Amino acid sequence: MDINQKELSNRKGVLQQALHLAKAPIIISFFVTPIRFLLELAGLPEYAIFLIGLLWLTLAFSVFWGIKLFNEKQPYLLLLISLAIFSPISRLTVVAAW
Repeated sequence: MDINQKELSNRKGVLQQALHLAKAPIIISFFVTPIRFLLELAGLPEYAIFLIGLLWLTLAFSVFWGIKLFNEKQPYLLLLISLAIFSPISRLTVVAAW
């Protein structure tokens, strides 16, 4: 295997690992958004609804991934790719509810 094939294989491995990391947060976000939407329809105050949202979920998973990826070979790259996958997909339920 030459250097280009190894590099391509490594990139595929990083992308697959990032997809694996983003899978659970995406599933959780598909439940958080409808719950928040229903709470808004129920008329709960804005400060209560603000606590349940994708912003806090993104921050929480960023910290979790940062701790989990501490010993990885390319932790910042994995964190960046995982967030790039998670962020737009998690907003699909927001678009659907809007």
